[in-house]
Amino acid sequence: MILSGNSFQTFTVRPTRTDGFNELALGMHGSAFEQQIYVYRFSNGRYSRGPCFDAKWQKLLGGELEDLKEPIIMPCKTGR
Repeated sequence: MILSGNSFQTFTVRPTRTDGFNELALGMHGSAFEQQIYVYRFSNGRYSRGPCFDAKWQKLLGGELEDLKEPIIMPCKTGR
């Protein structure tokens, strides 16, 4: 086994490589409009978690939530 994870709903093989292996992006939904994305990089014979990102498909405009066609993606807040 080279990767073990829990509760991920999405999986993407990224074009970037580390040690000859593609990076993986695994996503976990916090709600219908929010998702955390974790990038895994290959090193020392296994995948290890790298950077984390928050993806949001809603934005507050004029006091109301607006659905977005493309998510706003930002680095995760500390502690994740």
